Amino acid sequence: MKKSRETSPTARKVAKDVFTIPNLISVTGATLAIHGSEKIDTAEGLAECAVGRLADVLDGKVARMTGQTSNFGAALDATTDKIVMAKSSMK
Repeated sequence: MKKSRETSPTARKVAKDVFTIPNLISVTGATLAIHGSEKIDTAEGLAECAVGRLADVLDGKVARMTGQTSNFGAALDATTDKIVMAKSSMK
């Protein structure tokens, strides 16, 4: 009988692919870029956009350097790129 705190191998694999440093960098960068695009006409907004896009460049490099590449991470990166570009172009 399984103990209640044990997790299945599938759950561990999903958690290993989803909760990674590169994915955190992707989401943080997208959040900064989206927030900055709302006030792009200020120095603060421009800086947030720049740092957010820089994070987008770095997330893939960090994933490869740490061996944390995954299909989920690649899809997350592509999706956040599209969301940020759509949000940025709406202003």
